[in-house]
Amino acid sequence: MIIPFEREYKEKWIKKIIGEVVAEREFVYTGHSRDGYVHGYSFECTKGDLRQDIHITVIGNTIRMQLNTNAYGQIWVNVCDLMELYLKPDAKGFVEFKDEDEYKEILHSFCEILIQKGFAVLEEKSKSTTEVRPKKETYWKLYTEHDELNREYRKKYDLEDTESSLKCMKRISDIILETTDREFAEVENIPLYRHAIFIKIQDYVFDNSKIGFWHSI
Repeated sequence: MIIPFEREYKEKWIKKIIGEVVAEREFVYTGHSRDGYVHGYSFECTKGDLRQDIHITVIGNTIRMQLNTNAYGQIWVNVCDLMELYLKPDAKGFVEFKDEDEYKEILHSFCEILIQKGFAVLEEKSKSTTEVRPKKETYWKLYTEHDELNREYRKKYDLEDTESSLKCMKRISDIILETTDREFAEVENIPLYRHAIFIKIQDYVFDNSKIGFWHSI
């Protein structure tokens, strides 16, 4: 039987249980966000231009913790993939809880994973996966010619009449797989295809002081 409890208590225990552990590594709580029924809670640690992120997502009676950094090429890691505990996450890394006590137990388990594996993983992910980068002009082209590029690439890849994100993602994934053995200079436009098709340009601004840096408004 699931016993619901208020969102404020979920945030309270995240700040207390997770917050006390990550504060020792100079992480600070950056707040709560919401997208419909999806609630996010974030901690970050900034070291110069490097930012390390710990993000917790709560959907209904499920919870997930993920780690990442802003180092180029890195992707999010589910903490439940780092250690085998009593937790039984689903394919996306979410763990179910029935009540407030189980919720707190899961948070304590997340702390154990962070201490034993997670912080080390964050250090590993603080290094870029490659030194090559898309040129600044590539990002600027996306910003200034987004609508034209959207039409061009949708037509080029037979996506003109679809609003299906799944179909778009599958097509782009196929393109990436087809070009894995080619030099970066030859495939630099692939991120441009992806962003031109997916990003709502009005939700982002281009920071001309940094190479290829975008941030949400």
